Amino acid sequence: MRMCHCEEPKAIPRLSLRGGTECRRSNLKTGSGQAAQSQLTFLRLLRHFVPRNDKGFLLFEVMISIVIIATGLLYVARSYSSSKDSLQRSTGIVKTSLLLEKKMFEFEEKGEIEEGEKSGDFEEDEEYSWEITAEFKEDLNLNLVTLEVFQKKDRDKTGYAISTYLKSKEE
Repeated sequence: MRMCHCEEPKAIPRLSLRGGTECRRSNLKTGSGQAAQSQLTFLRLLRHFVPRNDKGFLLFEVMISIVIIATGLLYVARSYSSSKDSLQRSTGIVKTSLLLEKKMFEFEEKGEIEEGEKSGDFEEDEEYSWEITAEFKEDLNLNLVTLEVFQKKDRDKTGYAISTYLKSKEE
């Protein structure tokens, strides 16, 4: 019985019905002669160009997995960044509304306000300012009071206002 001519040690030869041996990996029937020898030479050369079924990953598979992981990480980083920005904006809105409510309560507590404009800064938070405008409405005998609270650095984007009617201060 002749052994298989494959160079791989795991190739197991088996008997063929035609008298030669047969390789399980290449399905090549070995026999005698120059044709069999040229077939073996061809298969040995071909083996270097044809991928084998080895365990492991191809470079292409690794690159695709890196692209998928990078895309996922970019999505997570972007969502984290946008949620952080949203949290900062909502904190600013809550802070502004609390300052607005506090300042309006001070004017409502007095019960009356004189006509005109006033402005100032908050003592507890120096980055915020306020402005109040009182317009006299003759038909109601009240002042329309509009209070605006805003951050000093970006008044247009952070300003919030509230309006109410207060009794006109008699002079």
